[in-house]
Amino acid sequence: MESPGEREVRPLPTPTIPDSTALLIALRKILNERLTKKQRAVLDFLADDENRGISQYRAALEISSRLFCSRSAVYNSISSMKRCGLVRNETGRLTLTELGLLLLNMEVKNDT
Repeated sequence: MESPGEREVRPLPTPTIPDSTALLIALRKILNERLTKKQRAVLDFLADDENRGISQYRAALEISSRLFCSRSAVYNSISSMKRCGLVRNETGRLTLTELGLLLLNMEVKNDT
């Protein structure tokens, strides 16, 4: 029996895990909402075939000149995307991860 002021604690229902396509669509929607202009520019830049494997320094230099911003702002964007698993730096060369490529190339339909 509950004493006054106490509530019955009920267990949370076990969530069902959506399939991988639903998860990717959700991630893509989050990216559309949360990516900064600089982060989007980095992804688009690295997705271009001629820029694959470009050095981080050169990428920052080219992107900063296109966006009229500092290289440090671009470096910060790159670092953030590395932590999210969208970009990797292998032996000084930047590339999109498989997840970064997949999310960048996914077409998202609006639910409205």
